[in-house]
Amino acid sequence: MITVVPHWNRLRGDIARHNGSVVVAITPEGMLELAANELDCANLDLRPTNRIIDHTAPKYAKLIKAELAQPNLANELYLDSLITILGIHALRHYSNAADAKSGGLSTATAARVRD
Repeated sequence: MITVVPHWNRLRGDIARHNGSVVVAITPEGMLELAANELDCANLDLRPTNRIIDHTAPKYAKLIKAELAQPNLANELYLDSLITILGIHALRHYSNAADAKSGGLSTATAARVRD
């Protein structure tokens, strides 16, 4: 189960402790940066959903949890990449950025490829 809790909510640690979950927090600034870089969307608005079934996000969460289960072997770059992927997934599927994106590379990504 993945539960999305606002970054300012102090209950997020309690949720993880009680159900064995991993809480992944991306700051609002971080989400805005992802939206601007990947989706050409500067005005981000995450949409609340009511108990939808997402088959992709739990796969990322399991990878994050597995990496954190090995504290001596955990790789910070790998964890950061997984969290970024999870953030982009959330943007693409649960935000107004999903409405604006019709396919293809973002302007920023296309410029990086050309360079």
